[in-house]
Amino acid sequence: MRTPLLFLTLIFSALLFVIDQIALKYNLYFSTPWADIVTHILGGAIIAGLAIYFSNRKTSTNLYSKRIWPILGCSLFVGIFWEILEASTGMTSTGDKGYAIDTASDLFFDIFGSYLMYIFVKSIYGKR
Repeated sequence: MRTPLLFLTLIFSALLFVIDQIALKYNLYFSTPWADIVTHILGGAIIAGLAIYFSNRKTSTNLYSKRIWPILGCSLFVGIFWEILEASTGMTSTGDKGYAIDTASDLFFDIFGSYLMYIFVKSIYGKR
């Protein structure tokens, strides 16, 4: 029962990798505003998929047994860590115009992707 979720999470990871490589090669993160949105939604979904999978490793039934807040919290934690990593490595600058809005929207879409994965898992596994 858990294997399809892990497989879907791995598929999303591969898709995120491909989209990120294309966006970097063609400079889409700066020329196409929605490219960043797609990657953050996928990233949030991946984190949620992993959080749900690993939080239910000991149970073979009811994959959807966890509440939403810890799952969204995992996504938010990883998103904040990512934003700090971006700022500390010089990928972004906290002095740039619009930095706060960009960071807030990135975190929003991380959580939104996590929420979408949670709802998907709930709709598939919550009925069993």
